[in-house]
Amino acid sequence: MWKHEFCMLRRVFYMIVEELQPCLRRQDTHLHQAISVEKWIAIAVYMLAHQDSYSTVATHFGVGKSTVCKAFIQVVTGIELVLMQKTVYLGDHRKSWVMTPFKGVLHPHQSVYNKQLNKMRYERAFGCLKARWTAPLEVAEENVNSIIAASVKLHNIVDSDGKGSKSLKAGA
Repeated sequence: MWKHEFCMLRRVFYMIVEELQPCLRRQDTHLHQAISVEKWIAIAVYMLAHQDSYSTVATHFGVGKSTVCKAFIQVVTGIELVLMQKTVYLGDHRKSWVMTPFKGVLHPHQSVYNKQLNKMRYERAFGCLKARWTAPLEVAEENVNSIIAASVKLHNIVDSDGKGSKSLKAGA
């Protein structure tokens, strides 16, 4: 059930919580207790994993619609600002079996091959993203880039089982 709801293992979710905790920690007020960082992140990840409306997610988590909206945007921004900075770059990791484009002066058939190869890479990448993460339908245009960046980062963390970040420690 956990993996279906959040599209990741529970331990990977808690590694993400640990990383985002400092920038998402809420303060209690004299009127109400703050929502936990875990719930804040769960709301946002659930929004990315399912194409439910803000009101449906609000009912699911027992919070208000405005809380869902605020949690979603703040978590997505936190992922973009915190986790994107912790990406490990492996340099040129291409292998001999990876299809590469032709270089130099190209024959017409080679140009067609290069175009199809590039198209296939982008379609596959976005197809994988769309299969795991969906964006809410009701989103402001200025948040689209942050949502895409957060989806890509979450996708990479989940695919690497939490090992795709310098400080995300799988099994530690």
